[in-house]
Amino acid sequence: MKLAKKVLAVVMALGLIAVMSAMAFAANAGSYSLDVTKSEDGDTLYATLYAHDYIGLASGTVTVTYSGVKFDHASTGTQAKAVNDSLDNSFTADVNNTQAGKVIYGFYFKENLWDASTFYENGDGAPLAIDTDNFDIVTFTFTGAKDAASYEINVNVSSKSVDGDNAAFADTCTGTNEVAPAPVKVVDTIPGTEDKKDDEKKCDDKKADDKACDTKTASTKTVKTDGGKNTGDNGVIAVVAGVIALAGAAFVVTKKRK
Repeated sequence: MKLAKKVLAVVMALGLIAVMSAMAFAANAGSYSLDVTKSEDGDTLYATLYAHDYIGLASGTVTVTYSGVKFDHASTGTQAKAVNDSLDNSFTADVNNTQAGKVIYGFYFKENLWDASTFYENGDGAPLAIDTDNFDIVTFTFTGAKDAASYEINVNVSSKSVDGDNAAFADTCTGTNEVAPAPVKVVDTIPGTEDKKDDEKKCDDKKADDKACDTKTASTKTVKTDGGKNTGDNGVIAVVAGVIALAGAAFVVTKKRK
């Protein structure tokens, strides 16, 4: 009975140690983050994947799907490139963007992501400073953001460390642009009369002896056929003159007969 109790105590102690170790490992585990920025003109997007204190990271695959923008290129991060300046470690990556709307970025370390002090001592001819707290792995560049009514970028990461598989990471960036309405053109003249008004205005400013202006002005005047007087205004006068003439002729003929 005593032996059984001792065995049970040992098993419980081992189990407690295992739980505490797992909790400690989880507390010290690294993490990922996605940082998306825009260019000053708003046309270009930069999506950067960071590993934070991910000591022991060995390899990973970053899968990006996108819409509303155009993929331009992928650039290995500044800290990731610096790993190649160490004596015994290196960082290698490859990009596959043969499928529309999708980019795959694969990477691996020759060793793994060391802590900052190990990198410092393993520099090739000089101390090597690498920020393992904010380790930029890759930046994806997209264009056409300002021309899109909306866009979406999804990033998914699956990776491994020296101790095994890491928890999956996923993040999404979305954006919208307001499309300005087309300006409304205000028409302040009757269609077809613009040229006439302009010509008349120009003629007002011209001198009387300007032949071009006189020709244009003449074409817009009313044509008269009665020597400068409107024919309609002279109708009554013409009738009266005729009656007087007839009366005078009749008077002459009557006088002769007497």
